[in-house]
Formats: sequence, structure tokens, C-alpha cells
Amino acid sequence: MLIATKKWQKKNPEKVKIAREKYDKQNPGWKNKYYQENQERLLRKNYERTQKLRRQVLEHYSGKPSKCKLCSYDKIECLDLDHIQGGGNKLRKENPRFNYYSWWKWIINNNYPKGFQVLCRNCNWLKHINNLKLLKYGRKKISF
Repeated sequence: MLIATKKWQKKNPEKVKIAREKYDKQNPGWKNKYYQENQERLLRKNYERTQKLRRQVLEHYSGKPSKCKLCSYDKIECLDLDHIQGGGNKLRKENPRFNYYSWWKWIINNNYPKGFQVLCRNCNWLKHINNLKLLKYGRKKISF
């Protein structure tokens, strides 16, 4: 029954939107009440969903198991996705609605674009610091 409902909702997005707006008007504050009553479960579900996407992206760029390209550190909690040529700020400005989940989803939906690598947070920070020093003296950024 639930699968049929999901299919109908995908085929009829306008009707779904109208029905949700109508329900919201008839039941003001229901979202806040629902969130408060289910906050722990919703936060855990969102965290798990985001970590699943994150793991999928990191494994795509670095192999399985994921590891830092420079030092081979493999604790997934400490791995980041790095823009090889920089440009992370530009990408965030172009997509102001990016959050942690939508970032990973964007990468998957765009078929894992080139220009990314997996680095541990230490190597990523060292790359950032070295690039700041080079820019200060008018030299080109490094990429590794």
C-alpha cells in the first residue's frame, strides 16, 4: 500500500502540494509538535542517511576502504572530500542551500564529477595553509 502511495505522489506532485498546504492550514503548528515528539529518532535517521551517502562518495573517490590520498589514514570519521584545484567557496556560493546531506547528494546526482580527492583532515588543512603561504608571496597554488 505504501509503495502505491509513493508512486502516486511522484506522478501527482501538484495534488500533493495542494493537499499538504490544505493540511497545514487546518493544523497549524503540527510540524513543530511532530518534530519535538520525534526529534531524537529524526536526528538519528538523518545522521545515518547522511553517513551512508558520505561513505558511498568517499569510497568512489578513494576505493574501499576509504583512505587519505597522501598519508593513507583510513578512519572514515577523519576523512574529507577535497577540491583538487580549490574552488570550494565558489561552489558553495553557487549553491547556497548546500547542507551536509545535500552536498553528498549533489555529488552523486552529478555522477561523481572530476576534481575531487579524499584527504584526511590534517592533510587537507596542511594543503590549505601551504596555499595561503604561496598566495601571500604571489605564487601559484599547489594541488596534490
